Amino acid sequence: MDELTHKEHTLFLLKKADVFDLFCLLDGDKHKVYYECLDNIYVLAIPMEQLRLWLNKYPIHYKNFLSYSAKMMRMLEENVSQLIFANIATRLLKLLVDNVDKNSNQLKLINDLPNKELAHLIGSTRAVVNRHLQKLKKNGSISLQRNQIKIRDISLLLKELQKHDKKFPDTDSLKGKS
Repeated sequence: MDELTHKEHTLFLLKKADVFDLFCLLDGDKHKVYYECLDNIYVLAIPMEQLRLWLNKYPIHYKNFLSYSAKMMRMLEENVSQLIFANIATRLLKLLVDNVDKNSNQLKLINDLPNKELAHLIGSTRAVVNRHLQKLKKNGSISLQRNQIKIRDISLLLKELQKHDKKFPDTDSLKGKS
């Protein structure tokens, strides 16, 4: 959150077994973070120094931690790249497609988020996200109900993404994946 403008951008939606604020564990620097729990959660907390000692004592876990850290940093890198290089329609489409469960063709993790939260994930506003969602509803790729987005036709969603993002593969190559 920018303290002057109060603009918000969500960097991560954490899932079960994710680590909150792991960057301070890497460099030891404290910094201001804002967080919000959207669901009921259980948190395991440990002092930073104690966790560092534990990771040094069990190198196999340290290796897993480094791998997880690299994954999170790559997600952050992709997030920044999209903010710089992709328009809002592309960012929203990519967010939707990236969160579709391949078995059910329905959204997971973001399926019940309000438009305001979706906007924070892609660096936009609620009104702009709503406008783009209405276009997707009109073309038949999604249906909308109160804080619920249902995927009606994944192939339409993929075609729309391909139209907006030339780097995205054609929909024929994705039919086996959707």
